[in-house]
Amino acid sequence: MKLEHYVIVFFITTITIFLVANYKVQTLEVLDNRTEEYNRNIDQAADDAMRDMIELTDSFSKEINLEECQQGFFNSLFASFGVVDSPTGQNRSEERRVGKECARTC
Repeated sequence: MKLEHYVIVFFITTITIFLVANYKVQTLEVLDNRTEEYNRNIDQAADDAMRDMIELTDSFSKEINLEECQQGFFNSLFASFGVVDSPTGQNRSEERRVGKECARTC
């Protein structure tokens, strides 16, 4: 083979390696962004649960309400991931859940 053939093979190989590496870096960036979003959602759900956990019965006593804490956590978590519309636990409408076009025709 001539030197030109080796140069062409080298450039094709280099470009292929660069494209694959670039794709993998972009994929890792997307995964990192999603991980950050999930962590924010879980932190928000935990904050909401902690707020719902302690109930002031009067000015001197507090009551821990684990059931409301658990419900508040999951409602907030579901809302942040789009399963329900709000942290109060209201379910999404059929149009929003499956898309307006599909809900009417499906």
